[in-house]
Amino acid sequence: MPNLESKVRACYETAPFPNILQGTADFEEAIRLGVEWAMLNWRGLGFDWQVISPSTVLCAGCGTGEEAIILSRLLPDATIHAIDISEPSLAIARQNADRAMAENITFQRLSILEDLPSLGHLYDLVYCSGVIHHLRDPKEGFGILLQCVTDGGHLLFSLYNSYGLFTYKLQLTILNLLAGDNQSKRIKWTVRLGFHDGGNKATLWDSFVHPQVTTYTIGQVRRWASTHSRTLSGIAPPLTIPGLIAYAVKGQRFALRRRWLLNLVLQCARPFLRSPDPALGTVPARRTTPSSPIRDVLFQFIYFILGKGEIFYMIKNM
Repeated sequence: MPNLESKVRACYETAPFPNILQGTADFEEAIRLGVEWAMLNWRGLGFDWQVISPSTVLCAGCGTGEEAIILSRLLPDATIHAIDISEPSLAIARQNADRAMAENITFQRLSILEDLPSLGHLYDLVYCSGVIHHLRDPKEGFGILLQCVTDGGHLLFSLYNSYGLFTYKLQLTILNLLAGDNQSKRIKWTVRLGFHDGGNKATLWDSFVHPQVTTYTIGQVRRWASTHSRTLSGIAPPLTIPGLIAYAVKGQRFALRRRWLLNLVLQCARPFLRSPDPALGTVPARRTTPSSPIRDVLFQFIYFILGKGEIFYMIKNM
């Protein structure tokens, strides 16, 4: 029987993800929006790419290349190594990179768990968005990525949040009962129950057919870091006022998430909720901040209310 990584690879070979740029009406506008989203998250983490300016970057789990192209636009002088386990995804990624004229990216089919430890490469920035929670052993994958960071370098990664994805996890439980591992049945029941409209194959497979979906609280991620004698230096809910308004009015299925006022409050309070890092110049050293558990509870409460799925984290490798 195929192991879990083989099943994950097969999933992304069937439906390369996220596959946003293929067939988009405005290629450059799609990239621009992705860059804005990344800048928002990085600023929330306190990562100033213009000051830090990493020269070597690993994009771990690059999929169809959108994240790698965004990194290329933000860090045009860096050498970017983008890896993924799916060759069909990488084929699309190379096409997208050529179209975007992103010449500082090299793509390679590699497994985070199976291949990275033997490479022995170190990077000033390791970026891994929405990947670790799909690995056979997410905690092991986190440790491997952390070992790829140079002294003084940074690991930026996002993980599914247990509180924000409460409803989604309930949907998966229902699908597991009705369809088990049968892919065609999972797709049928997903559409029939209204979990997904079936129109976007990439998101349908990634969300409801994927063989491995795990979620984590901020406290669990802190404990992961502590086992490697590291601490989280940034936690960022990705929030903007225009984004909040759009999120608040996004379709009938989002009726229970239209609490954007809470998001607006957090947006205004975010500078006071971030751990100070004088080396990055993100928060004045004289400013006091609530304790980490208070921030954790606040973030996770808002994620529970709004049903927002991912949290970005940063670790500075000292």
